[in-house]
Amino acid sequence: MKTFNRHKLKENIQKSGLKVGYISDQLGMHRTTLSYYMSGRRSPGHEVLKKISKLIKCKIGDLYGQE
Repeated sequence: MKTFNRHKLKENIQKSGLKVGYISDQLGMHRTTLSYYMSGRRSPGHEVLKKISKLIKCKIGDLYGQE
C-alpha cells in the first residue's frame, strides 16, 4: 500500500507556484487543514489527494512514497 508523503506534497505545491490559501479556497477546506497535511499533523484521504494533484497539476503518485 502506498503511503502519503508530506514532503512530496509540500514540494509539489511549491513547484506549482500556487499559494496555500488559494489551493485551500479552491478545494473548500480551511487553510489550516492543508497546512496540517503539509506538516504531517494530519493525513489526507485519497480523494482529497486526487483533488490537490489535479489543482497543482501533478500525478497523484507524486504525492505518495517513502518519507
